[in-house]
Amino acid sequence: MKKIALKILGLALAVTAVAACKKDETPSDADISGQWHLVSSDKIDIESEGIDVYIDFRAAGDFELYQKIGEGRYRLKYGRYAVTGTQVSGTYSGDIPWGSSYEAAVDGNTLILTAANASGEVCTYEKETIPAEVISGAVEFRSSGEGASAGGWL
Repeated sequence: MKKIALKILGLALAVTAVAACKKDETPSDADISGQWHLVSSDKIDIESEGIDVYIDFRAAGDFELYQKIGEGRYRLKYGRYAVTGTQVSGTYSGDIPWGSSYEAAVDGNTLILTAANASGEVCTYEKETIPAEVISGAVEFRSSGEGASAGGWL
């Protein structure tokens, strides 16, 4: 009887150990919340093109995008986003979808967004507070309903 009890106890311990070691197979959602500044694109020389982009992904699922192309003022675009695993998708105000969803990878203060469309553009962002002059000087941009911006920066 004692041998059977020891075998059952050993089997219970083995099952518990295996269950404890089993990894959660459901990946957690990437945490992209925070303020980010575009520092590079693998398709466009952002510096020579005069492209400057800041984005604020808020934990509540909304975002503000400040985008300047060439001379002039920043344009403010805003909307909602969702993260499922490492996939990020979103819509601008008026339920206008982004031109692509993105694969997100966060490594400390670096966010890499890879477009899931044919361009496959890879954009790298660094965590940075959006300057007050960018926010205060931005003009709201309302999309014409054509979808995403020209580049892979949303």
